[in-house]
This record gives sequence, C-alpha cells and structure tokens, in this order.
Amino acid sequence: MKKEKIVILILSVFLVLAVLIIGYFVVGNVLTNFQTNAYQQGYNVGYEQAFISIVSQAEKCELVPISVDDTVIMNLLAYECLNLNQ
Repeated sequence: MKKEKIVILILSVFLVLAVLIIGYFVVGNVLTNFQTNAYQQGYNVGYEQAFISIVSQAEKCELVPISVDDTVIMNLLAYECLNLNQ
C-alpha cells in the first residue's frame, strides 16, 4: 500500500511538471505570435504612411527624393506635373 502511494505521488509530480512545461511553451508561442503580429502591423502602417507621403508630395508637383542608406538614388516627379508642349 505504501509503495502504491509513493508511485502515485511520483507520477502526479511528473504529470504536473509535464503540464507546466507544455503550458510554458504554449504561452510562449502565443506571446511570440502576438508580438510578431504587432510588429508586422507596425511595419505595414509605416510602409503605407511612407507611400502616402511620397504620393502627396508628388501630387503637389514637388520633387520627391528617394534615398537608401542616406544616399539619394532618384528623384520622383508626377507625370502630370511635366509641361509637355507638343
């Protein structure tokens, strides 16, 4: 009878440990997914705002510098702003 109680106690401890470990990984995965989604939404909003800014400047017939790593690689101007007298 005493051995059975010890075995049940040991198995109960292993069961609790297994549930805690599985819960830890599940919660960690959920939090990682939440963080990744938040970052992705932030990136999307940033890209959208940059595009809107470029288009709104171009609509005003302003020269829009496009730069990469602090180097201007091109200047954009809306086609409608060109005075093509043909």
